[in-house]
Amino acid sequence: ENKEKVRVSSAKYRAENKERERAYSAKYYAENKEKVRARHAKYRAENKEKVRAYNAKYRAENRERERLVKARYKAENREKVQAYNAKYRAENKERGQAYQAKYYAENRRRVLVRQTKYYADNKEKVLAYRAEYSRKRRRTDPQFAIRLALRKRMCSAVSKENKTGSAVRDLGISIAEFKSHIESLWLPGMTWANWTKDGWHLDHIYPLAKADLTDRAQFLAVANWQNYQPMWGSENISKHAGVTPEAQALFDRLVRQFRKEEAA
Repeated sequence: ENKEKVRVSSAKYRAENKERERAYSAKYYAENKEKVRARHAKYRAENKEKVRAYNAKYRAENRERERLVKARYKAENREKVQAYNAKYRAENKERGQAYQAKYYAENRRRVLVRQTKYYADNKEKVLAYRAEYSRKRRRTDPQFAIRLALRKRMCSAVSKENKTGSAVRDLGISIAEFKSHIESLWLPGMTWANWTKDGWHLDHIYPLAKADLTDRAQFLAVANWQNYQPMWGSENISKHAGVTPEAQALFDRLVRQFRKEEAA
């Protein structure tokens, strides 16, 4: 009975003296930061489930407030947030890629709609950014330069229907056979006429970015005809460098094949 009486009295006092309580708490925290942090850390460690449930309930009941607080913090601390995000991405590259792949798989349609709309609304900006990014990276990243050369070589070979050359040799079949293969995989609406930046792309099933292109067996694996598929441009852009289990299995099989041929 006394406990309840004290609780009610304390709640009433806090309600009537909010500013005073806030000022006291701020002053106490400023003078006892390490002590308060240690106490909070100990409590969280000993009450993980309780804290998790409380946080989830709070976020659910205060979504708009949380959104406004985050937006305000980002606006007032833009450089600090950018530096933190850049550092986090650099230290958690694999984790970030796994998250992106998972998110894309679970929200494919939503991502495609958003990406398509952004590209349509900002086409010149996107193209200019890509051109500048490509120019800078070609000078500093040999793997990136090889990827660009491989794509350019392949597009030229298919467009001109080359009969010979390194692209045809590394592809493993003739250009005519390759085009027939790609046509068999077309989705409704795909034609050679809309094989463009704004239409569909020749996608590498196992991404070029994941292979070591200075390794001949890996280079041949990603350049092989079996590693190509037609994909709408917006979807291809959203895909990033995600690797499905099927793509990994295909790549591993082709690498083993070309390693054997090298050793023979």
